[in-house]
Amino acid sequence: MRKELIGLFSGFRDHHFPEEIAARLREELPARKSLIFISAWPEEYTRNDEDADGMHVMFAEQGIPFEAHCVIDDRTDPSEAKRLVEGADCIFLMGGNATAQMGLIREKKILEPIRDSRAVMLGVSAGAMNIGKTVIDIWEIAPAGEGEEISVMQDNLSFGEGQTSFAMQDELLPYEGLGMSDITILSHYDESDRERCDRIFAASAIHPVWAMADGSAIFIKNGRIDTTGTIHYAEKGEIRPLTQEIIDAAEQNEFRKVFDTIPDAFDRYRPRYSEELFHSLIEYADIGPGTKVLELGPGTGQASEPVINTGCDYHAIELGEHLCRKMQEKYGQLANFHIVNDDFITHDFGGETYDLIYSAATIQWIPEEVAYGKTLSLLKPGGVLAMLLTNSEYRSGNEALYQRIQKLYDTYYHPDIPYTHGGFRYTAAPEYGFEKVEKREFYGKREFSAEEYVAFSGTHCDHIVIPEPERGVFFRGLHDAVEEAGGRIVFNDTYVLYLTRKPSN
Repeated sequence: MRKELIGLFSGFRDHHFPEEIAARLREELPARKSLIFISAWPEEYTRNDEDADGMHVMFAEQGIPFEAHCVIDDRTDPSEAKRLVEGADCIFLMGGNATAQMGLIREKKILEPIRDSRAVMLGVSAGAMNIGKTVIDIWEIAPAGEGEEISVMQDNLSFGEGQTSFAMQDELLPYEGLGMSDITILSHYDESDRERCDRIFAASAIHPVWAMADGSAIFIKNGRIDTTGTIHYAEKGEIRPLTQEIIDAAEQNEFRKVFDTIPDAFDRYRPRYSEELFHSLIEYADIGPGTKVLELGPGTGQASEPVINTGCDYHAIELGEHLCRKMQEKYGQLANFHIVNDDFITHDFGGETYDLIYSAATIQWIPEEVAYGKTLSLLKPGGVLAMLLTNSEYRSGNEALYQRIQKLYDTYYHPDIPYTHGGFRYTAAPEYGFEKVEKREFYGKREFSAEEYVAFSGTHCDHIVIPEPERGVFFRGLHDAVEEAGGRIVFNDTYVLYLTRKPSN
């Protein structure tokens, strides 16, 4: 589960939280019963106890005392480690040996409990590195976990003018971290430390990294990224100060995953599509046994089951880990169902091609040139690209309710992160090599109680990131508006299906 707050730190000068960091932690940690540390030196028990006690004091001296604290290391029984993680208000990944820490997490079988926890997640140095999806430990060789393969991406290493690689560059093996952020960080950046800088430059040729100086912090919450202190951005062997433009791009990437915070609500309330639409799609694309289909971002299957039920060889790629897990729970027992948890933009499909690629309100999250260019390359000659979306009208003859809801939006709808994915051109496929686009429309109706309407509204990405207390006031206003209008609100839905083909030759 995406965390209420993620905090990434490089190191704390003089073993004290800087005031900017302390102020944010005081704000974000109202519940302070259990603070759980996870060691990055699993076998060094005395060191772990002393470090955990010292960091607990760091919290207390800033007015953030916890009733209890504990460290997970090699002494901890896996069942006890799981219990501690599940009951934590704050989980703190300690500094030290990053690969050893991930090994401990896997050995104690707490990877999924950590990911599912709603605790505030903090990490310093190695611990901050392991919070990311891609980790590059510039001091250690990363071993493959049991049953895992590590992909080493070392081609085309390049360095900025005047920069040189170091002798150990062949040992830089990226590995999979906890996956709570796409930001890859390296800690203790100091431009006077030549060896560390050389290693950072080499790592940046493999994957972009945020190089954090001690005393700096990165906070991530509901897709919003706030930074403090000195942070640099390194990519392709060149390093420069972190800019707002880079932060904005990272926020949009985090924003793409905000649905993963609400898998159950998403599954229950997101709109389905009409039977007529699926009949039209399946007939147009001639989908059935012996054909191969790829769905982009299925969520929890709002547009999946009718296609799976054709007996086709169904494949899906889903960015959200918890959404992907929900899909596995629903369809994983079916022989023709296959899903991968990854980003379509960067995923290597290994030369696979498909008869149909389709998206239900997902493709607009992908840059247009990537969406069309990559789907074209993945389709067989004559293969179909289908794009589905729902347009809803909730006036439904009740103009007074509509106007009251609009007034609430005008007053309270101020999301922390703007939704910038509405400019995707569904009819632009021919500009990228596809045939002419055909648009088909189908119609339906949904009716919500006041509680259901609020729950449905809470599944919209831009509604999730409205800051409190405005978000709570806004949703209560929506509830009261519907309740006082008779307790029901009706949506008239238009289901839109765009169809196009890759030329046969």
